[in-house]
Amino acid sequence: MSRRRANTFDRRSLLGWSGASALGLLGALGAPAPLFARARAGVPGGPGGRKLLTIFLRGGNDALNTIVPLHDADYLAPTTRPTLALAPNQCIDLGNGAAAFHPALAKLKTVYDLGSVAAIQRVGYPDPTLSHFSGQQFVETAKPGDYEFREGWTARWAAHSAPSGSALSAVSVSPQLMMQFSGAKVLPHVPSLAEYATGGDPASSKLFGDATSGLFARYAAPTTGANFDPLVHATGDALGASLAELAAMPAYTPLDGSFPETLPELVSHGLPAADWALDFFLELRDAVHVLKHSSATVVGVEIPGFDTHAAQGTLAGPHADRLAVLAHALRALWNETELDLWPDLVCVVQSEFGRTSAENGSAGTDHGHAGAALVVGGPVQGGVHHCDPASWPSGATLFETDGRYVAHRTDFRAVLAEVLERHLLLTPPELDLVLPGWSSLAGPTFTPLGLIS
Repeated sequence: MSRRRANTFDRRSLLGWSGASALGLLGALGAPAPLFARARAGVPGGPGGRKLLTIFLRGGNDALNTIVPLHDADYLAPTTRPTLALAPNQCIDLGNGAAAFHPALAKLKTVYDLGSVAAIQRVGYPDPTLSHFSGQQFVETAKPGDYEFREGWTARWAAHSAPSGSALSAVSVSPQLMMQFSGAKVLPHVPSLAEYATGGDPASSKLFGDATSGLFARYAAPTTGANFDPLVHATGDALGASLAELAAMPAYTPLDGSFPETLPELVSHGLPAADWALDFFLELRDAVHVLKHSSATVVGVEIPGFDTHAAQGTLAGPHADRLAVLAHALRALWNETELDLWPDLVCVVQSEFGRTSAENGSAGTDHGHAGAALVVGGPVQGGVHHCDPASWPSGATLFETDGRYVAHRTDFRAVLAEVLERHLLLTPPELDLVLPGWSSLAGPTFTPLGLIS
């Protein structure tokens, strides 16, 4: 049975949306920011222009079985990963004499062969946490080590550097508002586009009204004197503008098979018959719709379930299932955009941390340090980073930190900085606002990798 809901905005969905989802739209309470930031040359608003999709792998993805270091004798040693290690003849060779994709990423190899995938090993930050909550917070705020700071880097980009004229500069398409999108800048949170379709329901006419009637008209001339009024006004104004732009998007019919809608369809594409996969593909379809047909520049989605402490699996199992869904998604992204958006689209895939180098006693892996990231898209300079015999010495890398972890060689903020500077054209002062203290960060882990052409 399809999980996609009809494109109607009925009274029940309105009430549910106006409670939980409107709270998601609000973002973090704080001093109100201007609803729309200034325009920037080279990053036009409206459909088209430069676009960024982020995919967060929730739970801590096992980097060693994602971009596999087949040249490392420690990885292949029978005592390291007795049930989890992948053999060379099982993997997808990436052509540098060392790195290989997990076989579940086979569909991604098509895009890799186009030169449009940068596979980056050993991505992290100093003094890493082993906590999911803190790790995700640090990556989404781009301020590792600060447990009190909760403003997302995308929210800061939207407040300071986004193109003007749109309420949809950045959109979280996820079950809950992602911290990456949370801040003083009011950004839309869209759990499902179907919930936002206005249709002809009387409730929507009461909501929208016209220039002199309807709920949103009440925000046209805010009252004065109340301490909370500017924030309430900005939120309501953004709410109405977001709904109006979403409602104005044209219909979108994806290619057959891009975003499976039923459990049997998942199976027919070699994917796990799982509700979480259907939910993700629904969110990804909505994200692509928003990127293709609205003025949104940054859209974020997420895949759950990468916390593989037990029965992780090798060729099959929960980790392979999620990598297969990711690979299908990234190839679908290329299929859906190659004739229009692809030359201007970059997708960044990351997780909060990697996992332990050695397998645990439950045939799984525990929380680790450095992880893997993927940068995918038309402007991307493809290739492998930090997984070759020179940058990853065999026998001296897998257990280099505390005898358990791989240490990072590239800070995740360096990856974001390259994308923001080279793709979204941020200036150095803007980078300092989006990535706090960026200009003061120095050292080899902040060296650019040449990810964007």
